[in-house]
Amino acid sequence: MTEAHEYTFTDDSQLCIVQARFEAVRLGCRVIQPAHLILGITKAIAQPRFERLFPEAGRFELLCRSLGAEIPAAPVSTEDVTYSEAAIAAVAGAYYTASLGPERLIGPLHLLLGIHRPHSLDDRPAKPSDASAILDVAGVSAVVLEAVLAAERSDG
Repeated sequence: MTEAHEYTFTDDSQLCIVQARFEAVRLGCRVIQPAHLILGITKAIAQPRFERLFPEAGRFELLCRSLGAEIPAAPVSTEDVTYSEAAIAAVAGAYYTASLGPERLIGPLHLLLGIHRPHSLDDRPAKPSDASAILDVAGVSAVVLEAVLAAERSDG
Protein backbone atom coordinates (compact mmCIF):
# COMPACT_ATOMS: atom_id res chain seq x y z
CA MET A 1 0.00 0.00 0.00
CA THR A 2 1.21 3.49 -0.80
CA GLU A 3 1.78 5.79 2.15
CA ALA A 4 -1.34 7.70 3.22
CA HIS A 5 0.40 11.09 3.12
CA GLU A 6 0.57 10.81 -0.68
CA TYR A 7 -3.20 11.06 -0.88
CA THR A 8 -5.36 14.16 -0.65
CA PHE A 9 -9.03 14.45 0.17
CA THR A 10 -11.05 16.09 -2.60
CA ASP A 11 -12.95 19.28 -1.87
CA ASP A 12 -16.13 17.18 -1.98
CA SER A 13 -14.86 14.71 0.63
CA GLN A 14 -13.62 17.53 2.88
CA LEU A 15 -17.08 19.09 2.66
CA CYS A 16 -18.59 15.69 3.54
CA ILE A 17 -16.44 15.42 6.66
CA VAL A 18 -17.32 18.96 7.75
CA GLN A 19 -20.99 18.16 7.13
CA ALA A 20 -20.63 14.92 9.17
CA ARG A 21 -19.27 16.95 12.07
CA PHE A 22 -22.19 19.36 11.74
CA GLU A 23 -24.67 16.45 11.66
CA ALA A 24 -23.16 14.98 14.82
CA VAL A 25 -23.50 18.33 16.56
CA ARG A 26 -27.04 18.80 15.22
CA LEU A 27 -28.01 15.38 16.61
CA GLY A 28 -26.44 16.16 19.97
CA CYS A 29 -23.56 13.70 19.66
CA ARG A 30 -20.10 14.37 21.00
CA VAL A 31 -18.51 11.53 19.03
CA ILE A 32 -18.70 11.30 15.24
CA GLN A 33 -19.75 7.83 14.14
CA PRO A 34 -19.69 6.29 10.64
CA ALA A 35 -23.44 6.98 10.41
CA HIS A 36 -22.65 10.71 10.71
CA LEU A 37 -20.17 10.30 7.84
CA ILE A 38 -22.92 8.72 5.73
CA LEU A 39 -25.31 11.53 6.59
CA GLY A 40 -22.64 14.14 5.90
CA ILE A 41 -21.84 12.58 2.53
CA THR A 42 -25.45 12.28 1.42
CA LYS A 43 -26.30 15.83 2.48
CA ALA A 44 -23.12 17.50 1.22
CA ILE A 45 -23.18 16.15 -2.31
CA ALA A 46 -25.83 17.27 -4.76
CA GLN A 47 -28.58 14.67 -5.21
CA PRO A 48 -27.87 14.01 -8.93
CA ARG A 49 -24.38 12.82 -7.98
CA PHE A 50 -25.96 9.98 -5.99
CA GLU A 51 -28.47 8.83 -8.62
CA ARG A 52 -26.29 5.79 -9.37
CA LEU A 53 -26.27 4.87 -5.69
CA PHE A 54 -30.01 5.31 -5.14
CA PRO A 55 -31.69 4.07 -8.34
CA GLU A 56 -34.78 2.94 -6.40
CA ALA A 57 -37.21 5.69 -5.43
CA GLY A 58 -37.38 6.38 -1.72
CA ARG A 59 -34.05 4.79 -0.78
CA PHE A 60 -32.38 8.15 -0.16
CA GLU A 61 -35.21 9.17 2.19
CA LEU A 62 -35.01 5.76 3.92
CA LEU A 63 -31.29 6.24 4.46
CA CYS A 64 -31.79 9.72 5.96
CA ARG A 65 -34.58 8.43 8.26
CA SER A 66 -32.42 5.45 9.29
CA LEU A 67 -29.71 7.88 10.33
CA GLY A 68 -32.04 10.10 12.33
CA ALA A 69 -31.89 13.00 9.90
CA GLU A 70 -35.09 14.54 11.29
CA ILE A 71 -34.16 14.49 14.99
CA PRO A 72 -33.97 18.05 16.38
CA ALA A 73 -30.60 19.33 17.37
CA ALA A 74 -29.33 19.26 20.93
CA PRO A 75 -26.96 21.98 22.12
CA VAL A 76 -23.38 20.78 21.67
CA SER A 77 -20.28 22.83 20.98
CA THR A 78 -18.25 21.70 17.96
CA GLU A 79 -15.09 21.85 20.10
CA ASP A 80 -16.51 19.01 22.21
CA VAL A 81 -17.00 16.67 19.24
CA THR A 82 -14.46 13.90 18.55
CA TYR A 83 -14.28 10.97 16.13
CA SER A 84 -15.14 7.46 17.29
CA GLU A 85 -12.72 4.60 16.64
CA ALA A 86 -15.16 3.33 14.03
CA ALA A 87 -15.22 6.69 12.20
CA ILE A 88 -11.41 6.84 12.27
CA ALA A 89 -11.29 3.28 10.91
CA ALA A 90 -13.73 4.31 8.14
CA VAL A 91 -11.46 7.20 7.12
CA ALA A 92 -8.45 4.85 7.20
CA GLY A 93 -10.48 2.49 5.00
CA ALA A 94 -11.03 5.38 2.57
CA TYR A 95 -7.26 5.92 2.39
CA TYR A 96 -6.76 2.21 1.77
CA THR A 97 -9.49 2.05 -0.88
CA ALA A 98 -7.93 4.97 -2.75
CA SER A 99 -4.53 3.26 -2.58
CA LEU A 100 -5.92 0.27 -4.51
CA GLY A 101 -6.78 2.37 -7.55
CA PRO A 102 -4.99 4.87 -9.76
CA GLU A 103 -6.51 7.94 -8.11
CA ARG A 104 -4.60 9.98 -5.59
CA LEU A 105 -7.67 11.82 -4.35
CA ILE A 106 -9.95 10.45 -1.64
CA GLY A 107 -13.55 11.22 -2.52
CA PRO A 108 -16.95 10.61 -0.96
CA LEU A 109 -17.24 7.17 -2.56
CA HIS A 110 -13.96 6.17 -0.90
CA LEU A 111 -15.40 7.35 2.43
CA LEU A 112 -18.50 5.22 1.90
CA LEU A 113 -16.35 2.21 1.00
CA GLY A 114 -14.28 2.90 4.10
CA ILE A 115 -17.45 2.51 6.16
CA HIS A 116 -18.01 -0.90 4.59
CA ARG A 117 -14.33 -1.86 4.75
CA PRO A 118 -12.67 0.00 7.63
CA HIS A 119 -8.98 -0.25 8.44
CA SER A 120 -7.22 0.10 11.74
CA LEU A 121 -4.44 2.60 12.24
CA ASP A 122 -2.68 0.08 14.46
CA ASP A 123 -2.40 -3.72 14.45
CA ARG A 124 -5.90 -4.35 15.77
CA PRO A 125 -8.40 -5.62 13.20
CA ALA A 126 -11.20 -3.21 12.29
CA LYS A 127 -14.71 -4.52 11.78
CA PRO A 128 -17.51 -2.82 9.87
CA SER A 129 -19.78 -0.69 12.04
CA ASP A 130 -23.56 -0.77 12.22
CA ALA A 131 -23.49 2.00 9.63
CA SER A 132 -22.39 -0.55 7.03
CA ALA A 133 -25.67 -2.41 7.52
CA ILE A 134 -27.58 0.88 7.18
CA LEU A 135 -25.91 1.45 3.81
CA ASP A 136 -26.78 -2.11 2.77
CA VAL A 137 -30.46 -1.57 3.65
CA ALA A 138 -30.41 1.58 1.51
CA GLY A 139 -28.98 -0.46 -1.38
CA VAL A 140 -25.51 1.09 -1.16
CA SER A 141 -23.44 -2.05 -0.75
CA ALA A 142 -19.69 -2.25 -1.17
CA VAL A 143 -20.31 -3.96 -4.52
CA VAL A 144 -22.48 -1.06 -5.72
CA LEU A 145 -19.89 1.48 -4.55
CA GLU A 146 -17.07 -0.37 -6.31
CA ALA A 147 -19.12 -0.46 -9.52
CA VAL A 148 -19.82 3.29 -9.31
CA LEU A 149 -16.12 3.99 -8.65
CA ALA A 150 -15.15 1.84 -11.64
CA ALA A 151 -17.68 3.69 -13.82
CA GLU A 152 -16.33 7.06 -12.67
CA ARG A 153 -12.77 5.94 -13.45
CA SER A 154 -13.78 4.89 -16.97
CA ASP A 155 -15.76 8.13 -17.47
CA GLY A 156 -12.96 10.14 -16.21
